[in-house]
Amino acid sequence: MGQLAVGDIDRAISATAGTFTGTGVGAAVQIQGRFNASLLSGTSTGTGAWTGNVQIERSFDARLTWTPISADSYGTVASFQWPTSLILTEEEAGVWYRWHCTVFGNGIIPWRLSQ
Repeated sequence: MGQLAVGDIDRAISATAGTFTGTGVGAAVQIQGRFNASLLSGTSTGTGAWTGNVQIERSFDARLTWTPISADSYGTVASFQWPTSLILTEEEAGVWYRWHCTVFGNGIIPWRLSQ
């Protein structure tokens, strides 16, 4: 759910967040059901710019291997170059998700996975 007002508590059932300041992967979280996957602007005021390429990945084998989420039925990787927010649904138990910054230009890239 997020915050109802600035400084309020986060009302999500569970939320994991972090930032990218270079290429790499965010913390992996096990999620089932509907959840949010967000890439935010680089500042709390919503005006921060960042450049890079970030994708969301999932693992079906306890984080041994990772597969990027597809944007279409052709298997085109869903990758993002600007702030975005997705509502996804995972039907299968035991699946892990993470953000992966594959290309980094500059700025700070905040990410969040929440239910």
